[in-house]
Amino acid sequence: YSILQLQWWRSFIEWIGGVGAISLVLVVLEPSTDTYQLYAAEGRKKRIGLTVTATVRRIWWIYLLYTLASILWLFCGGMPWWDAINHALTGIATGGFSIKDDSIGSYGAIVKMAVIPVMIAGAISFPIHYQLIHQRRLSVLWQDSQHRALWLLLGLGTGLLIIENRWFGGSLLWLDSLFQWVSALGTCGFETVDLQSWSPSAKLLLSLGMIIGGTAGSTVGGLKLNRAVFLYKGILWRFQRLALQPHQLMRYALEGKVLREEEANRKIEAAAILAILWLGAIALGIAILLHVAPGYNLSDVIFEVSSALGSVGLSVGISTPQLHWLGKSFLIVLMWMGRLEIIPVLILFSSLLRDKPYK
Repeated sequence: YSILQLQWWRSFIEWIGGVGAISLVLVVLEPSTDTYQLYAAEGRKKRIGLTVTATVRRIWWIYLLYTLASILWLFCGGMPWWDAINHALTGIATGGFSIKDDSIGSYGAIVKMAVIPVMIAGAISFPIHYQLIHQRRLSVLWQDSQHRALWLLLGLGTGLLIIENRWFGGSLLWLDSLFQWVSALGTCGFETVDLQSWSPSAKLLLSLGMIIGGTAGSTVGGLKLNRAVFLYKGILWRFQRLALQPHQLMRYALEGKVLREEEANRKIEAAAILAILWLGAIALGIAILLHVAPGYNLSDVIFEVSSALGSVGLSVGISTPQLHWLGKSFLIVLMWMGRLEIIPVLILFSSLLRDKPYK
């Protein structure tokens, strides 16, 4: 195979994986209960059509539209056609594969700025994209809690990274700070600089972004911002309950809707369980990498494990061909578990280990 064929294949399979191979199969299936179960298996709940099949078809049309727009956008920004095609495929999929050894680092400032909106588009949920296309109102990008959290975190994280890089290295690095924070929070994985040279605090901040991830219903990895919002609301509701007078009733409101106490607790519980499992997987990965990659400090190891579990791809140099086979194997498992959001993997293993029932 030629190098161009390999580059295309890597970009294409990552582009397919952005929406999910199951979603591609659902395009040709007839509506049924099984199709909804398959759709939910991709980690999506909301529909933008009357049926799951119609929803998936609309998702793919939106995906194709944004991919073509990203190709033209990157080409107009200064990328050659072949580069623009490959980076648009992997950028909108928030996968981050590049055809360059240094990812986006060798391109000029204009190209780097052009890549940022592509990564952000991949981190926005498909229902919001659908509303944006049909209603043509930018206000839909601010209409729900997780997207408001996305914009706030993009601004806050960028500001903190700029301050940290100025404090640690003496340089402002505003473009690299913005780019790398968008790449981390959007779990894309494109790089413009050697992240090994950044301070431990900067690497830990990027690790936090990779753990949180972008919005649910998009192509991103990580815990997703809807769960972060549930956990935040759960903390607020806990303090509000403590402040209630004996005759007062607690009101649980989310996205303008009043929830029953059981429903609110169920949402918080589901988010908390996955967050605990996520942090547990990171802790186990840290313990393994510290043994098989002893030349790296704790912030480097946390960064590498968070990147693998979040299906990000950013690296400080640990994930190389020289890494011990045990480290490689566990990082592969983390990438697989993170993409499936851990719980289905645990259910699979528990079903395999469970004794067969007596007939």
